[in-house]
Amino acid sequence: MSDPQVTNAGRTWVLLGSLDLKDIQLHLPLVDSIIPSGQGIGLNSLELGYSSSPVTDPKQIQKIQDLAGEIKVPEQLGQGGFLLVDLAAGDTSRLLYVPFHSNAAAALPETLGSYYAAGDTSEASDEAATKWWDVDRSLSSVHLSRLGAGYKSGSLLLLADASVGAGGIRLGTKGLGAEVPLKDPAHPKFHLDGLSLEFNHPPLTIAGEFLNLHKPGYDLAVGGAAVIATPAIGVTALGYYGKKTAGDPSLFIFGILDLSKKSVGPPMFRLEKLAAGFGYHTRVRTPKIDEVSQFPFVKMLHEGASDTEPLGQLDKLLQSPDPWVSPQPGTIWLAAGLEALVYELVDVNAVAILQLGRELVVGLYGQASAQFPKAPASPWAKLTVDVRGEYRSSKDVLEIDAQIADGSFVVDRNCTLSGGAAVRVWFGGSGHSGDFVVSVGGYHPRFSVPSHYPVPKRLGFDWHVANNIHIWGKCYAALTPHAFMAGFDASLHAKLGPLNIDCNAYADALIEWDPLHFDVDWGASVHASVWIFSGHVGVSGRIWGPPVGGHAHVDILGYSVDVDFGAGLKAPAPLTPAEFRERLLPGGKPPGAQTYTQADEKNEKVLSVVPVQGLLPSAQPDSQPSLAPAWAFTLESMALSVSTAVPLTSISVNGVDPETAQAPQKENLCIRPLQTAEATSAMTITVQQEGSQSAAVEVQWAAANEETAPSDVWVAKPDNKGVPSALWQWPKADKAELVEGYVSGIVLKPPSPRRTPPILISAEAWSRVSTSIKFANETASKNFSCLQDGTRLPSGTMQALKTGLDATDSVRASALDLLLSKADIPGFDPDPSDPDPIGDLSTFRHDPSAFMDAVPLLLEGRS
Repeated sequence: MSDPQVTNAGRTWVLLGSLDLKDIQLHLPLVDSIIPSGQGIGLNSLELGYSSSPVTDPKQIQKIQDLAGEIKVPEQLGQGGFLLVDLAAGDTSRLLYVPFHSNAAAALPETLGSYYAAGDTSEASDEAATKWWDVDRSLSSVHLSRLGAGYKSGSLLLLADASVGAGGIRLGTKGLGAEVPLKDPAHPKFHLDGLSLEFNHPPLTIAGEFLNLHKPGYDLAVGGAAVIATPAIGVTALGYYGKKTAGDPSLFIFGILDLSKKSVGPPMFRLEKLAAGFGYHTRVRTPKIDEVSQFPFVKMLHEGASDTEPLGQLDKLLQSPDPWVSPQPGTIWLAAGLEALVYELVDVNAVAILQLGRELVVGLYGQASAQFPKAPASPWAKLTVDVRGEYRSSKDVLEIDAQIADGSFVVDRNCTLSGGAAVRVWFGGSGHSGDFVVSVGGYHPRFSVPSHYPVPKRLGFDWHVANNIHIWGKCYAALTPHAFMAGFDASLHAKLGPLNIDCNAYADALIEWDPLHFDVDWGASVHASVWIFSGHVGVSGRIWGPPVGGHAHVDILGYSVDVDFGAGLKAPAPLTPAEFRERLLPGGKPPGAQTYTQADEKNEKVLSVVPVQGLLPSAQPDSQPSLAPAWAFTLESMALSVSTAVPLTSISVNGVDPETAQAPQKENLCIRPLQTAEATSAMTITVQQEGSQSAAVEVQWAAANEETAPSDVWVAKPDNKGVPSALWQWPKADKAELVEGYVSGIVLKPPSPRRTPPILISAEAWSRVSTSIKFANETASKNFSCLQDGTRLPSGTMQALKTGLDATDSVRASALDLLLSKADIPGFDPDPSDPDPIGDLSTFRHDPSAFMDAVPLLLEGRS
């Protein structure tokens, strides 16, 4: 503490306190291990002080210095608290005065951003500005640009701008420093935000940055980017590695090889860039169609990257509110991309992604652009189209989208283009199985668009020819399983002095089939006005069929005429059941055929039985080549799907109807092409054991979403997902949606396999039926099992067992029957007195694996 000092403004109090830190070396990451001992960066002393008012008079400062003794006092003191930090760099030192006042964040280096950001910047804040010492000297291979000191929340901040150079490579530090708690200065926390890499020896240039991302909940999270350039090629790469405190590590890398300075490939398809990426325990958020141009993987291919751009893209990938790449345990992904110039005219950028984990995702995302002519600064046309194609197993839908990007034009830059297209194909697990749509620019105004259909923007142009002339138009076309539609709408507005002209022409066509019906609206009009005079000429109409009819309206200068022709508008005639069966159910009559090829084939397509679980490869028996191969299933799991193309209003298995909650909720079947709501459809399934005296098995029902425990009886689960209203709803609804309340099939599961207790058959007994027996010697340890008493047993294989059985003669066969009858193998009954045995020796010989999941163990010397 100093004595009170008297100034012209009155009495000033200056308090000083010292912490003895002399000759303490700061062990900063990276650089400390390179600098020789005793020549590094150090903290000679640290003083805390307070001045009740500013002291700027050199004489007063000298008086304070005399009183302070060994404590160094700066040339000026400000009002308030402060730190006096005596830093050392090699054999030089500098005293830095660090006040405890606001505006600290503004003085901190930009690279320290979030880590050292000041909170409250009011006068009451304890945040202080960072004070810097321009060192600009080398310590061994480390070049020290400057050292800094600051204060934050009770800790001294020591910062350094340093770089390490060797062999032409310079490695720079970002956010290198230490945080020294004033309450416990002996335990500083060291910090390194990242590293920069630089190598510039033509023809090779390398630049890169690698950052510690300081993610909460992570032991380590590092991201970085590097650019390697030569006169011929360039490589840009992004990467990330993260290790959660409690979790698996995750990483990804994405790189681009720039070939634009070389000519790779023929003129019709010249490669400009290649890209590849890989992610482990991470997922990629794939873009929607309006996000494709901003998808970082595509954007890097399209725009290239400056020295700082890769880090910006890395930040967008990882740090945005909805990041493109995020950790997800169990997921891996691969990416491949290219930029190419097609026929020296069309630039194509595309990235394909395969993602495996919780779901399968396969996608292609890109952009294609063309300019006509290619070179001039003022082209007369430019078209850029964003494209997205994706299949996602969780949705079981193939999605393809295309959209004209902003900036596209034709003839003149004022004639802009817009619009999009979409394709959807729904598969079995989607809830809309069998549905599809292809749409360019949308749909007919009177078409009831199902909620699961995409709605692309109208395809059109908008041309401001001049300030007084405006032309615009839109068009569309779409195809669905039961309709095709197309249309356009074009308009012109012109103002020529006192004359105003408005013209319009449009047409909308909707064609539906099964039953066939078409409906076309059309019209054209011209309206003109000059001063107080105006006139209108127009014609519009509608044509429908079959039977063909229509209506036309003509308007000329206020006089109108309406004309009706042909048949009146009425609903199309319903199909007959035979027409419905032939045209709309699977397996219909081939074109030009007079009859079905085979009734059985058609029935198999309407009603199908498919194995869905536990299927094993099965070969067709050579002795019966006319028979279809029999299905073979594992002992552990088996499931069959019985489905029908016609929704069911009633279903039973072995005479057992499902409970009310599992049964079809609709008593009648609506069939729109037949224009009936009074049909019914029933399915009866019988499951029985094989044989002439077979009996139906016991069956119980379970809900479709119910997880069933192993059961001693057969289990049936209904499939009651919705069906398309285009076929199975009448009268026609205003909105085309799925129709609920029907059952489309069931999944059958057999009882859990019954296992026999372990069976030991003596080697002596087995030798009567097997031509040879191989036993393990005492040293054998592989492919042999061992009992508790140490007896070695041959492991054998199912194929070896089958071979031995096929070689048995009648005497051995009788002995084998006797042995197996004592084994109580489920499903096998070798009793010759049984008129209809479940299994006999021939079936056992043919496939013993159907009765046993392991070969019998042989025990030597026992009977």
